[in-house]
Amino acid sequence: MAKWARVENNTVVETIPIDPSGRYHPSLVWVQCNDVVSVGDLYDGTKFETPQETSVALEAWRERLVCGPLQIRKALRAANLHSAVTAYVNAADEETQEAWEYASEFKRLDPFILAAKQALGKTDEEVDDLFRLALTF
Repeated sequence: MAKWARVENNTVVETIPIDPSGRYHPSLVWVQCNDVVSVGDLYDGTKFETPQETSVALEAWRERLVCGPLQIRKALRAANLHSAVTAYVNAADEETQEAWEYASEFKRLDPFILAAKQALGKTDEEVDDLFRLALTF
């Protein structure tokens, strides 16, 4: 069975099993795909690629990966990491606290994210998975 992928900035941000025509805003880009395409995959206009296939593609994907503050907070709750991040932020300096509180978006390679990753002992892959999850909210 085919499914449909919503693409933003050459990255799949949502997949659904049915034709989205007439159900979504016309400015959204939907592309028919096969069942193996998932959130976080790259789309170059003709084909889908999983970013882990090459380290260059993975770094390019990480550089483009952005989610909103509500998305990241929902993902942290779903992954049972919200209280750990809150504790990290509360113990951090004022600049870090303001970055968490007032950010309008969170970039995967932002220094705040990288510092939190290190402080919480998370791997790059775990942070990638967290952002993939965030994009589903």
